[in-house]
Amino acid sequence: MAKTIFNFLHESLRFLTKVILILILAACSTVRLIQEPRAAGSDPYGPANDEGEWGTVAYPISLVPSIEDERRQAAQKFIYDYCGGEYEARTYGTYGSNMINFRCLKPKS
Repeated sequence: MAKTIFNFLHESLRFLTKVILILILAACSTVRLIQEPRAAGSDPYGPANDEGEWGTVAYPISLVPSIEDERRQAAQKFIYDYCGGEYEARTYGTYGSNMINFRCLKPKS
């Protein structure tokens, strides 16, 4: 009886470990919009030379180059879809996760 309970607990723990690992991996592959861009001239009281604000997207760092490329492409696709087309990328950086600063080139519809 004790062996049966031990086996049940052991299998349950293994299952929970797998579920937690899958959830962590799923969360780590997510592209996140950190800051929305603001279109130039969208502030009615702003200065004439208002260039708007840049948006920021973050995606997880990977030590495997092929995974890093896939994540960067997913982030670029996210930005392209968000902007409804072309965008300008100003900087790529790493601050705990990879970041791309961007600005949409046409007004978001």
